[in-house]
Amino acid sequence: MKIHTRSKHTAILLALVAMLFYGCFARSAYAAGAVLKVVTSPEVDYAQTTFNASIIAENVTGLYGWEFVLNWTAGVINCTSQTLNMLIWGDGNAQGPWITPFSVAANNALGLYHQSVTGSAPGLPANGTFWLANLTFTIIKGPCNSTNLVLQKPEGYTAYCLLDHNAEEIPHTYQQGSVHIIPEFQETLLPVLMVLSASALVAAKSIRKRK
Repeated sequence: MKIHTRSKHTAILLALVAMLFYGCFARSAYAAGAVLKVVTSPEVDYAQTTFNASIIAENVTGLYGWEFVLNWTAGVINCTSQTLNMLIWGDGNAQGPWITPFSVAANNALGLYHQSVTGSAPGLPANGTFWLANLTFTIIKGPCNSTNLVLQKPEGYTAYCLLDHNAEEIPHTYQQGSVHIIPEFQETLLPVLMVLSASALVAAKSIRKRK
């Protein structure tokens, strides 16, 4: 009777452990889901005047189109050019860009970029990680200014951002970006400060010797 009870308890324990592992794996699978993100340098030297930002769809399954809006602080930077990935579904199997001309896609007065591209036959839904758009920005205010680069859905749309073959949304999360514009003299100032510090040490030693 005791042996039977132990076996029963062991079975329950093993079942609980199995459920725990299942929960961990389920959370890991969810964490590895699709992500729409901004990839750029967090710090940009004011002297270089321009920088790039890439919009990337990561770990996506069944991608057959995309549409997004990117926002930033108007008056700090301007979006001056776009390069779109038209080869996700094979050469000639993409339609768009749907937002034209570029002056409409990039509304610098509002700090907004809006663009969309869709796949077409015989191209098939794509799986994996893809860059969607490479954007060039020009710094117009700085240094010591910063702006967030915020992805969001276009207003008025139910299916948005990452779309499947049925024009339904592919569940995903967002990874936003930010840029801090640093002073152009920051790098050249460091050697000067080192020289001044060394001179101060020499002067201090000279004063001590006189005393």
